Amino acid sequence: MTREVTFINSFGAKRRCSDVGEMGKIVRELKLPGMYLITNLHEWNGYLDFSVQDDYRLEMEIWEYESDFGILDTETAARVIKIAMTDELQVPLKQKLSSLNIEWLT
Repeated sequence: MTREVTFINSFGAKRRCSDVGEMGKIVRELKLPGMYLITNLHEWNGYLDFSVQDDYRLEMEIWEYESDFGILDTETAARVIKIAMTDELQVPLKQKLSSLNIEWLT
């Protein structure tokens, strides 16, 4: 099952999408400081946000039971959104991402 995502990006577009490939493409476009992607995944209690910092690093915030922040590249971010949309294990998202190259800040 793929979760539908409602999202807002730095261009002000508010949309819904259930296409994992399309969401990966949207995440990969986050390249310049100030660009962001704010998501709400349906049937998931939390949110997953991405934003490009002034130093061009991509920061991710997961809020599920508490806020967790990490730094990652856009390819890893695309994998994160894929896991968030498709993985049905009943464990916290941060735990599902343990094998990915993410510099956790919290």
